[in-house]
Amino acid sequence: MPLPKAFIKLGKSKYMYNYIEKGEIRFSPAKVFTSMEEGNDKIADRYEGSLNYPISHLLIAPIIGENENGTPIYGKVSKIADRGRLRWTNKALQTIPFHCLYCYEQPPINAVIRLENYDDIVREFPDYDSAVIIYNVTEFLNRIKTNFEIYCNRIMYTDTTPSESDIENQIHPLFYKRKIFEQQKEFRIALPQLRIDEAQNYRIGSIEDIAYCVPLKVLRHGIIIAENNDIFEEIRANCERSGLGVGDKSSLRDEH
Repeated sequence: MPLPKAFIKLGKSKYMYNYIEKGEIRFSPAKVFTSMEEGNDKIADRYEGSLNYPISHLLIAPIIGENENGTPIYGKVSKIADRGRLRWTNKALQTIPFHCLYCYEQPPINAVIRLENYDDIVREFPDYDSAVIIYNVTEFLNRIKTNFEIYCNRIMYTDTTPSESDIENQIHPLFYKRKIFEQQKEFRIALPQLRIDEAQNYRIGSIEDIAYCVPLKVLRHGIIIAENNDIFEEIRANCERSGLGVGDKSSLRDEH
């Protein structure tokens, strides 16, 4: 599966500074999210890092004895639920660190950058106010690979995950999520050789040369990101011809 054109990391501004300046990346294990209470913010996920299947007609019957040949004798069968979900995971899966990014499929530079599902994102992550846009995704992954062994891919959103016997790689359950999370359009980077019990920060060095940070709110209607003044003015003219107003320009970085 091809890489997205850019990664977007959403978060609070006080953390995004270190993300850009120091390459300080926060990795968390699945157990952090499974232990949270699920709510509207779509951060908690009781099925994180697991295979899960919808099942129906949950029945129970107590074993009350054995036949002479050793086979069990069951008591009265009773129904405990009309439907539910079966969850499979293990300790290793629950403690592998991973980092989550948003897949941006449009050009991330010399273009208008806009989140089509901005309202959904803000509703799911109400405390976030900043966005780091990583426009060289290959180099970003290479810098993490310099320090760690990684396994990375897009998240597949499905309400029926494969069975355990169909999984080729035991880390794959980390790359499935239920469809209620599909607005997150997540790309996940896992560190399969490490195990952690709580979130930890790892540094890969500054990524200022391959990323920039903007206030999240500007991605509602869009922001022009251009390499030089001529390209900026050309994009602005195209926007205005389309009836879109454009504010004043400013520099994302100081000129040296």
